[in-house]
Amino acid sequence: MKAILFITVFFLAFGILAQEIDENTKLKNTLTTIFKLSAEKKYAEAGKLFVYEGEDQTRNLKSVLDFAKKEDKKTIQRICKKIDAFVKLSDNYEIENITDEVKAGRTTKIIKVNFISGDQVLGTNFHFVSLNEKYLLIDLK
Repeated sequence: MKAILFITVFFLAFGILAQEIDENTKLKNTLTTIFKLSAEKKYAEAGKLFVYEGEDQTRNLKSVLDFAKKEDKKTIQRICKKIDAFVKLSDNYEIENITDEVKAGRTTKIIKVNFISGDQVLGTNFHFVSLNEKYLLIDLK
């Protein structure tokens, strides 16, 4: 009986771990895509990977930024240019960790990325939220 319980707990734990690894892979892939699109100045396409954060509670962390809207377009371009500058000024970058945080009542994921240039390391947190089974960037700090 203990063996059955142990096996059940093992497979349950393994399943949860596998799901978390899969989620982290999706998250890292989204970040890499954003880096690529920012470098290529494909802002409209990159904007589809950003979520609205602001005072409009009907949209806050619930809708994708719309490149056709003036304010959303400015936000997309600002974030993409900032990301591109981090990548261009660095020799390399590495993901230090991924953590969870609750923001506006939703669980968000934070990827800490270290941009490395010589002996200097600049740590930057990329905040994401899951929406419609995709991870979307909220902001970076």
